[in-house]
This record gives sequence, C-alpha cells and structure tokens, in this order.
Amino acid sequence: MSIFLSAHYNANKRSNKFFPLPFYTLLFISILIPGWLVEHSYADEVNAYEGLAIEFEDAINNNNIEQFSKIIDVDALIMRMENSVSKEGKEFVDALTKDRDAFLGAAFGSLFQQGIDAFYLRLIEKDKPFVRIVLPEGGYEYLILKTGVGDSGKLVIVDIYRLSTGRDLSVTLGLFSQLFSAPNESMLRHVFGNDNFDIGLLDLFHEVALLKRKGKHKQAYKIFQKLPENIRKNRLLIDVAIQLASMVGQDEYQKQLSLLDKYYGSDLSASFILIDHHLYTEKYDKAETSVDRLIKEFGTDAGLLNLKASIYHSKNDFDGAKSYALSALKLEPYFEGSYWLLASMYTDEKKYVELVELFMEMELAYEFSFTKDEFVSDEYYSEFIQSKEFSSWIN
Repeated sequence: MSIFLSAHYNANKRSNKFFPLPFYTLLFISILIPGWLVEHSYADEVNAYEGLAIEFEDAINNNNIEQFSKIIDVDALIMRMENSVSKEGKEFVDALTKDRDAFLGAAFGSLFQQGIDAFYLRLIEKDKPFVRIVLPEGGYEYLILKTGVGDSGKLVIVDIYRLSTGRDLSVTLGLFSQLFSAPNESMLRHVFGNDNFDIGLLDLFHEVALLKRKGKHKQAYKIFQKLPENIRKNRLLIDVAIQLASMVGQDEYQKQLSLLDKYYGSDLSASFILIDHHLYTEKYDKAETSVDRLIKEFGTDAGLLNLKASIYHSKNDFDGAKSYALSALKLEPYFEGSYWLLASMYTDEKKYVELVELFMEMELAYEFSFTKDEFVSDEYYSEFIQSKEFSSWIN
C-alpha cells in the first residue's frame, strides 16, 4: 500500500462536488534540512530549486508518474533508508527495494490517484521546496522536498519530509516499516539504546508486528500498552501508538495524542498534529499558539490562515473566524476551504444575503454555476432554500 494520502482537491480548479467542509485534521511537522550549495549564482540556485518544485507539482497534477520518476533519485532514497536502520536492517531494505518499479509504485503510487494535486508554496530559506497537498474533504498534507545532485548533474529529490508523520520518507520506509514488519534486537538497541533494551521488548514487538500484519490492530494496540510509560514515551513509540490507536477508536487516539502533548508538546515537530488534539479537547488557546508557531517558522499560507479561522469558529468568535477566512482568500483567491467555512458560518447565522453573495463570488472565481438540485439534495441547506434570497438567486 502506498504511504501517501490518496485524495485531494485541486486548489486551482473548481471541483465537481460542493459541500460544507468539516473541521480538518491537519498534521504538520517541522524539519531542519542541511543546506546544499550549487556553484553558480544565488538567483540561478533559486530558479533551480523552484524549477524542481514546479516539476514535482506538474507531475502530480498531471498524474504523470513517468515524469515524477525522472526527478526522484531512487538510489539516494534507498541509501537514506539503509542509513535509518541497523546493519541487519539493510537486508530488509534490499528485499523491499529489489523490484525498483514496484517499490516506486508502493512508495508514491497514491499521489497519482484521481483527485490528488500538489500546490508549490515557497522555498524555505533557499533550498527547501515547500509543497501543500489539498484533499477533497478539506484536509491537506505538507511536504518538504530534500534535494541533491543526481549522477547527471541535475537537481533531484532525494527524500521527502512528510509533515503528517514528522519524519523523512526514507525513515518511514526503512526503520518504521521494519519496526512493524521484521523487528530484531539490533534495530531495537539502535532505537532505544542498550540501557533500555531487554529481550522482552523484542518479544513484544514481534507479537505486535504479527498482529498488525494480520490486521488485528486492536489486539496489537493492547499489547503495546503493556510497555511501561518510561519506554512508551520514546517519540518513535508514541508515533507507533498513535498509528495503532487511530485504527482502534477516537478515545484511544486522543489518549496517545495526550501522551505526545505531555512529553513533546513544546516541540515544533509536534505542533501540527497536536492542533487536532487541542481542538478536540477545546484548548483553543493552545491550538492557536501551535498555528502561530508554525506561521512564524514557515510563513503563512491559506491553509494555516483557514485553520486559524476554524479555531475561532470553534470558540464561537465568528468575527475572528471571518477575518482569518477572508485573509486566506486574499492571499490565495482560489482556496476553496475558506469559501466553505464562510458559507457554513453564514448558513448557521442565517445571513442569507451574505451567503448568496459568497456563492456568486465562487461562481465567478471558479467559472461555473450552482444548480438548485445541489442545495435541495443537502439537508444542511433546508432552511436556506426556503428563503427569498435563495429564490431570487436560483429559480
């Protein structure tokens, strides 16, 4: 199964479906990437990195995996995978990557499913392309492209830092995959250190890996919880527990996010994933602080501004929510999520004049026309369609 998310909305084109956006679970994690210098002018350097980012964007948006394969240095990615595992783990990596075409498809295939799209935002500093993936239901993923020079001398992608996982793709495919598939003593000593290792830990991971392969996630999660907290507080283990808990239920998922907040809440790397937890637990100030921290570190975009709007909406500060949603649209006029957040507020407040004006603005922006059936078939708009504003707008 591909490790990337499988669906998304094209922020530059209108969707064929229109619906109020739910609050999204946004997962965003930071990265520090060592600089890499090319021996030519800074302007040429920026152009090269941005050019690579645009090639990446085009390959995803045009569903062109052949074009994508030309800008990914698979050998470099595999080498980074090997560096993430123990010595014995390199055999696991070799087996995983033996069939290069199959490996490429497994690693990146879902980026090329119908509806996936990429939106290049900016360079972080001067050598880190920052890309947003938008999903049809309103959620999105952020990626930071790690780059290097390929054998041909051309700038290529050597790894991708997935902000929803908080780690490089090479680590997810290497160490993280091995942990769930073929754990061994050397790997666990590599992860936890000799002082925290005992043979019972290896037996437990073997059992968890076996149950996970059988799809018995609830049983695997229960066994995982037998570990003492001084072991479970390891960041990698918390990430494992979050993944398992997400397949068990909301209560257990939030329990693991609480553990992440307890031990790593002050880390920038945990800021985005914890926003979801802070919203769930109604700690809106902490949620906003996390977003502000991300904006300070990476700069703003419509996605983060719209998330701030959602936070203000959650705490019933509608003026604040509208202000941030409108700021998002000013920054990125085609960011559909902000339109639908505004639409949900106007609908809830029964401000139908403003709602109609908003929908007319969307029609101009996306060059399409709403139909009556799109609203009649949605219970959410049952009162709106009875209004004189709706009748005057759509006959």
